[in-house]
Amino acid sequence: YVIAFYSYAYPIMMAYAAHAFLLEGTIWKLLGLLAVIYTLYMTMAAWKLYISLQETIILRFNSQETAEKLESVRQELNIELTSRKKTESKLNKVMSELERAVNHLEELAAIDELTGTPNRRSFDAAMAREWGRARREQTSIALLMIDVDHFKKYNDIYHHQKGDEALISVAGILKQYAQRPGDMAARYGGEDFALILVNSSEKHVIKLAEQLRRDVRGLKIEHEGAGSIGYLTISIGTAVCTPTESDDYSVLIKAADDALYTAKKAGRNQVKAAVA
Repeated sequence: YVIAFYSYAYPIMMAYAAHAFLLEGTIWKLLGLLAVIYTLYMTMAAWKLYISLQETIILRFNSQETAEKLESVRQELNIELTSRKKTESKLNKVMSELERAVNHLEELAAIDELTGTPNRRSFDAAMAREWGRARREQTSIALLMIDVDHFKKYNDIYHHQKGDEALISVAGILKQYAQRPGDMAARYGGEDFALILVNSSEKHVIKLAEQLRRDVRGLKIEHEGAGSIGYLTISIGTAVCTPTESDDYSVLIKAADDALYTAKKAGRNQVKAAVA
């Protein structure tokens, strides 16, 4: 439209205006003036149209450029997001492996390496936990302190490898007596073991201790240093109580330990009971 106007209409209108001014008469002069005014008006309109078209073209170009930039930014963000997801996945995997490793180390730290039973650390934690539970619920808790008879002589005669095998066998029997939630069979130290029994009567505990003693004797582990018996045996001290607010579990350990001392002093291979 702009090109057509400047190519054809503009020259014609200007020529007509010039011709009108050259003619005689007011009317012709007015017509020439109107032609000039119209031509100027059309020139301004054409110029505005040109500017508008230019702005539209620039705007479209800028919009396309902006769209391309936005697309580029979007692709970069997708790449970054994908990279972060991969990094997060790797981090979660490492954290999971680390957590499993820590849990495994904690388990190892709580288990006696030789016998596979809970160690003294686990025993203390379990004793504190079950003592607190029994005190809150006002139920009984029992403890068996167990000692392998003449174990030093056994090591001297059969050496430490056989001694280790004997402890593993005793621990295997002991584990069978800790089947309920809250019960625990643990290696207390050296040739000493402990058995926690929750919510058990004194009569039941003594009966169970006697059966445990017979089971270990029934292993028939040869022991020349055991006198006329000829086999490896154990001595057991038992104690049962219902905790009070003023006591802690050390009173139960002391009572069971004192009963064990009595059993050993009385000749070993027997069960002695005490009331904590």
